[in-house]
Amino acid sequence: MSELVMSEMVHQMGLYGNYFTPIREGKKIVEVRLNDKKRREIKIGDTIEFIRLPEQSEVLKVRVTNLRIFDTFEEMYRNNFV
Repeated sequence: MSELVMSEMVHQMGLYGNYFTPIREGKKIVEVRLNDKKRREIKIGDTIEFIRLPEQSEVLKVRVTNLRIFDTFEEMYRNNFV
């Protein structure tokens, strides 16, 4: 009997300091992104490596624990997501 092994994907994204720092400090636990082709590849359990911009001097690894997908920004705000 063979086992199916799910492999974790690692995604890299740039993030400016004013957003990077609160995530590093645990004060910001949600990141909102346009659901473009690159973001549609992200799955729960994957890792995102946020690279601090513009200096690219620091990397922060976080695990994806939830995904919420909205068709429009208006829908996202109507659902009190942000």
